[in-house]
Amino acid sequence: MTSFSRSPAFKNEFPINKIFKRKHAAIGLAVTAVMTSSISAFAAGPTGGAVQVCSPDSNGQYYGSTGLSAGAPCGAIGGRPYNTSGVTLVGDTSTWADYVSVGNGQVAIAATNKITMSQYLNMTGNKFTGIANGDVTATSTDAVNGSQLFTTNQNVAQNTSDIAQNKSDIAQNTSDIAQNKTDIAGNTTAINNLNNGTAGLVQQAAAGAKLTVGKDTDGTTVDFADKSGNTRSLANLSASSLDAVNGSQLYATNQQVTQNTTDIANLNDQINSGALGLVQQDATTRNITVAKNSDGTIINFTGTAGARVLEGVANGAVNSASQQAVNGSQLYALANSTAASLGGGATVNSDDSITQPSYSVNGQTVNNVGDALSNLDGRVSQNTSDIADINNSLNNGTVGLVRQDQTTRNITVAKDTDGTVVDMTGTQGTRTVTGVTAGALTADSTDAVNGSQLYQTNLNVTNLQDQVTNIASASSVIASQKTDTPAIASGANSTAIGNGSKATGSNSVALGSGSVADEDNTVSIGSEGNERRLTKVAPGVKGTDAANMNQLNAVQNSVNTTARQAFSGVAAAMAMPNLTPSQPGKTVASVGVANYKGYTAVGVGATYRSANNRWLVNAAASITPSGDTGVRGQVGYEF
Repeated sequence: MTSFSRSPAFKNEFPINKIFKRKHAAIGLAVTAVMTSSISAFAAGPTGGAVQVCSPDSNGQYYGSTGLSAGAPCGAIGGRPYNTSGVTLVGDTSTWADYVSVGNGQVAIAATNKITMSQYLNMTGNKFTGIANGDVTATSTDAVNGSQLFTTNQNVAQNTSDIAQNKSDIAQNTSDIAQNKTDIAGNTTAINNLNNGTAGLVQQAAAGAKLTVGKDTDGTTVDFADKSGNTRSLANLSASSLDAVNGSQLYATNQQVTQNTTDIANLNDQINSGALGLVQQDATTRNITVAKNSDGTIINFTGTAGARVLEGVANGAVNSASQQAVNGSQLYALANSTAASLGGGATVNSDDSITQPSYSVNGQTVNNVGDALSNLDGRVSQNTSDIADINNSLNNGTVGLVRQDQTTRNITVAKDTDGTVVDMTGTQGTRTVTGVTAGALTADSTDAVNGSQLYQTNLNVTNLQDQVTNIASASSVIASQKTDTPAIASGANSTAIGNGSKATGSNSVALGSGSVADEDNTVSIGSEGNERRLTKVAPGVKGTDAANMNQLNAVQNSVNTTARQAFSGVAAAMAMPNLTPSQPGKTVASVGVANYKGYTAVGVGATYRSANNRWLVNAAASITPSGDTGVRGQVGYEF
């Protein structure tokens, strides 16, 4: 291969643009063009084994390694025609104005050089290789290589697929957008409802109305915690009674709770010490009281399980004035006492009941006091009548120590008995004798005097005392030398006579040394422990007269006699037998003996049962040792 080296005659331009316009330059298979600058303005040429550079020069000469055949197209290099077959062109810059046709060979271009084409390049089925990535910009005129086109093709294919998918997606989006428009319209309404408070868990019927939370749902708790479980505060709340409370309210409540806690602790201490509550214990005496400062008359111990047992009860006082509770042992003792009093084999059972007694009354066995008394009723009725007669006699003053003459109406006290003292003292102390007629005030009088007489006497004595005082104060010769204790009458309208006597009661009289009249409207002739007898008292006549011992003894004797008669009557009634025949048509005759309070009686009786077993006839009689008798008859019909 022939290589053309750059010569001074070749300047920097390879002037083939002109000859290419007339002839072709054919580059065979073995042609390699090596340029140090550039090849520009290639035009496609015919294929062949030689490169037709140009026509012969003006001298008809061709230049080249092998030369050019006559008549062949030629080209000029440096002003001369050359046959470029197998030629390597070396130079800074070469310009091919028309074109270079490459057949089956190749053109190699240095990596630092480039080919610039002003028109076109015809490769006739061949290809360029080693083409660097061309610039891909809006103004780029660079060639692009296969990898760039492959990437572009891949992108185009992907774009084609994406466009197809996009068309489907766009169609779906169109439907979705239409649905979204509908949904957005509905959401807009819902959002507006939420904004104006007519929808959602938190609602407000109108501006200024109350807010409601979850009014149309169930649930019992409103939880304000955030997504992390942290609590929130609910601010600017009203202090009304049914609303949520705010911090200031809770602070005030906490302050009150603190105070309440202190108060409760104090109350607990007071309750535990027994100083507070319905049940309290005195810190000094240790006595326990129940509801002493409240009203009510009943203490109810009943609980949810029923009645309760009250334990630890000490023995209460058992008397007529006692208000103390009694315990079971006291009741048991009472039951034992009651059973013992009933007699007849009555006993207290383990269940607190009492076994019935068994009495034999007039030949019959009865098991309770009521039946026994009923059995005695008929006999006692007579006694009752007798006692009533005795009472009438006592009331009329015809029997007893105190009697009243039916003609003169004078009352006598124990006139038929002995004794020298009438004692008016009772269980509560001395008594006042009232209605006393003014007694005779004579040297031998034994009449009792009344208060008015003593009052007058006191007046007289007072007058005498005044006179004595006047005398003592008017004369130095007469003076009292008494050293005894003076009588004192400090009660209203009272009289005190005697050394050291005292009449402190209103309208009272104290007679005798040391006598004390400390009750209203009373006459005292002594003092407690220093009593006196009122002697020489005539038998009382009027209802308000004092009675003497004779009258009282007579009354006592009468009462004793009546009692003896009554006791004998009871014994006589008990002695009357009342036995019943065992069969119809039979008669039972019986004898009975009875004793009541030491008085005895004997009785006989007979009872007949009719043959038809319908009738019972009974008769009985009794007699006492004093000769008093009693009879009884009974008829009974059974149906």
